Amino acid sequence: MPRLLLAAACCAGFPSAMAMDIATYDKQRKEPPNSQTQVRLRVYLLGLGEGLRLANTVLQQQNLALLFCNNDQTPLLGDDYKKLVDAALTESRGTFERQEMSIEAILLRALQDRFPCQAKPAQS
Repeated sequence: MPRLLLAAACCAGFPSAMAMDIATYDKQRKEPPNSQTQVRLRVYLLGLGEGLRLANTVLQQQNLALLFCNNDQTPLLGDDYKKLVDAALTESRGTFERQEMSIEAILLRALQDRFPCQAKPAQS
C-alpha cells in the first residue's frame, strides 16, 4: 500500500504520458531562452533523443535495421535536438501539421535525415 501511495504522489504532478503536438512545442520554444519552460523543453528533447539512441543500441545488438546511423563520436545535447526539430518544422511545417505529426515523430525523422543509414548491398 505505501508503494502505491508513493507512486500516486509522484505521478500526480505530471501530465499523462502523451506525444507533444506542434502547437505545444511552438508555445514552449517561444519562451525566454533560460526560462524553466525552455529548460524543461531541452531536457524533454534530450530524454527523447537519448531514448531513440538507446533503441538504436538494442537494434544493433540484435542485428536489426537501425532507426538512424549516428556514429557515437557525435554527442547530441538538448539544444542539438531542438535545432533538428526547429529545422524540420521550418522546412515542412504545413505537411507535418496536416499529418498531425508529433514532435517525437518529427525528431525521429530529423535524425534519420541528418544521419541516414547506408543501404546494404543485396546478397547473392
